[in-house]
Amino acid sequence: MNYQTIRLGAEAKNYIIKCLGMGLTMGRSILRQHDINTGEVVACLDDFVDSERIQQLTVESLRWSSVSDTGLSIDCLIDSIIEHLSKSDANVCILEDADSEPQFTFMQKETSRYMVHEKEVYFVLTPAQRSRKEIDAALITSQSLWLFIGAMTSIPEGTNWEGKKELSKEELEDLAARAEKVFVAAFDREGYLMWSKPEVLEHSRSGI
Repeated sequence: MNYQTIRLGAEAKNYIIKCLGMGLTMGRSILRQHDINTGEVVACLDDFVDSERIQQLTVESLRWSSVSDTGLSIDCLIDSIIEHLSKSDANVCILEDADSEPQFTFMQKETSRYMVHEKEVYFVLTPAQRSRKEIDAALITSQSLWLFIGAMTSIPEGTNWEGKKELSKEELEDLAARAEKVFVAAFDREGYLMWSKPEVLEHSRSGI
């Protein structure tokens, strides 16, 4: 199945802003520290999807409009996460879980790596957890019916997360500040929108 990358405009940026505003500490911190109206938002969808229709969708339509159910969109997202994690040992991908809390019984049986901040749960992908199976499991587990937010970011060089279970507010704010790409669920959970900050786009286009 072939795919297309569709560049979206102001409505998509407003949609991401709305999602971040409903997010956990990291999502809200991303919204405070980054100008989402700069940068670029894209959707990776099947090639049979009408790109002009997608580009004309409103904020509410971006949440609920059905596009396809082939699974290609999540494959594109996984590819992007793998690429990010492969670039540096300091790179991580953080996924907010809007529905879970650390004390929930089922969390004690969770096999995907997660960290907590007070009552918030964050699934963590590092270069050591970049297989398609591990990423897919973390994406499925962390995605709620009403909200899903993730960020491709990094930790300071020399930071050791070995055995670390808790994230402070300061650490979450630092992860938010370092975010290079942010993605949210869209299209009735059949796809994702991904925002890239301007510096990432400039480096990508210059080949850096």
